[in-house]
Amino acid sequence: MTTPTPSAEAAPILQRIEVWLPKLSLLDRYILQELSKPFVFGVGIFSAVGVSVGSLFTLLQQVSATQIPLDLALQILVLQVPRFVSFALPMSMLMASLLCLSRFSGDRELTALKACGVSFFRLLLPILVFGLGVTALMFLLNENLVPFTQYQAKLMMQQPALEGKLNLQDKNIFYQEYGPDREVRRFFYAQTFDGRSMQGMTILDLTQPNANQVISAKRATWDAAESRWQFQNGKIYLVTADGAAQNVLSFEDQELYVPRDPLALAVPGQSLDEMSIADAQAYWAQQRQAGNPQRQRKAALYIHQQFALPFICLIFGVVGSTLGTSLRRISNSTGFGLCIVIILGYYLLTFLTNNLGSFGLLSPLASGWIPNLVTAAIAIWLALRAEYRI
Repeated sequence: MTTPTPSAEAAPILQRIEVWLPKLSLLDRYILQELSKPFVFGVGIFSAVGVSVGSLFTLLQQVSATQIPLDLALQILVLQVPRFVSFALPMSMLMASLLCLSRFSGDRELTALKACGVSFFRLLLPILVFGLGVTALMFLLNENLVPFTQYQAKLMMQQPALEGKLNLQDKNIFYQEYGPDREVRRFFYAQTFDGRSMQGMTILDLTQPNANQVISAKRATWDAAESRWQFQNGKIYLVTADGAAQNVLSFEDQELYVPRDPLALAVPGQSLDEMSIADAQAYWAQQRQAGNPQRQRKAALYIHQQFALPFICLIFGVVGSTLGTSLRRISNSTGFGLCIVIILGYYLLTFLTNNLGSFGLLSPLASGWIPNLVTAAIAIWLALRAEYRI
């Protein structure tokens, strides 16, 4: 039986691939294989815990309390999965490198490799390559998939309220509508919102030439089927530039065109964690033009965090590897608990720098990158110790 050979056209391509992509050594393949098993396990267990604690219990409460359809709740739950998978990637990288090197240490494989002249930094090379791949995966998830699924989940949560099926309660709803040049076009205010109608609604319309229109009504109901407002017991004022009220019109029942649905007033559009980096940069530019330094600062901080956070996967790979060399073979549960402690320390530092950045005590650049720089410094120190200890 003859071995199939590549065609004449494919042979030059294969030769180029062999030149530019050198073959992995047996040691590299072995380390990557041992690393991938606990990594996949970590992604599964950390994601499952995150979904259960972060979304499942809340959705079950809402299903029983507000009669959200079960099939809709399941769809929302599925849409939450990419977010928790993204959160699980750094923790899984930490646990995988910790368990992998711990097993090598417990089986005396590190001692044998050291005797053969293999340094710790050489062992670290495939782990760094694996960590770079996880970093790229996390960045792609956070930039492309997570913002979309988070926003779609929020829209699904709003869908029953738009159909009048939820008993929502909200107070003092205020919204500003901007034009294409970021000029204020309308102000909306309502005292309460129950999921279908608003009470004590007032609209200041600045789009009328040479005058401002004020609409005041005791009750305004949204007709989702017709996509229109039905105002009851109200008045329409036309206020000129000198403050005089003209053309006062009283009504008991009036259909008016206002280009906002009630839930969009009660719940604004995309939040920062539902935005990609490009969307956040556009939002930052809008807040800068609107003269809102606090929101501008939060947007800048979010942008830096989106760039900085994926690199913690690479740093955690080094931290886990160095800790693994000092520990004998440990169980998955022990490794899981140790990873939780390290992750909590990192997120406490992130929480501290975020608050300092939000209050303007640190620049957004410093707030976003200080946790990574501190953790990277600790990782380098541990790696140097591991190099001389093995």
